[in-house]
Amino acid sequence: RNHSSRPSQGVFINAAQASSSFVVLGTCSSGSLSIYVDTLFKKELPCVQNTFQSTIDTLSLLEGTHTLQIKIIDLAGNTNLSTLHTFNKDTVPPSFSITDFSIPVTPSNQAIYSIHGICSENTSITLSINATEIGSITCTQQVFATQINLTNFLSSTELLVTARGSDAAGNTTTVSLSKSLPSISAISNQSY
Repeated sequence: RNHSSRPSQGVFINAAQASSSFVVLGTCSSGSLSIYVDTLFKKELPCVQNTFQSTIDTLSLLEGTHTLQIKIIDLAGNTNLSTLHTFNKDTVPPSFSITDFSIPVTPSNQAIYSIHGICSENTSITLSINATEIGSITCTQQVFATQINLTNFLSSTELLVTARGSDAAGNTTTVSLSKSLPSISAISNQSY
């Protein structure tokens, strides 16, 4: 009996992990092993002290779901197949943009300033203003919207809004937009 323990079931291989020497390892009882990716033979190796370790090239795999299976052949010629493991290659970072950041900041909207955007996939987005993290939102159905409180940032002459998005595989994209605030502090200090 044998099984592979890496990559484990449902794991993602992202841009940082894709490699020509992605490690496959696991346990085995004896004999020799053959590694199959997407039912195609990749390499043969021995079972040494009830373990095996080798590498596969994940750079050449297409984006999407793939399978890994280990076939063991003992000294008597008996064969056994490991559980079929699936893994996902996703090396494409999410794309998104902030589409509505042009509305002027006023005393009536500075505490509930709206930001809207679009995205290529469901993405968790962390927002920062002038390098201060202010919260996270989720882009669903290719759109996101939130309201942010700009009151603590009005002493600045410019707002730098940075959005950092991560997909399920861990690929990230960062988008930044700036907005000049030449008269906000004067406006916010006026009494009405």
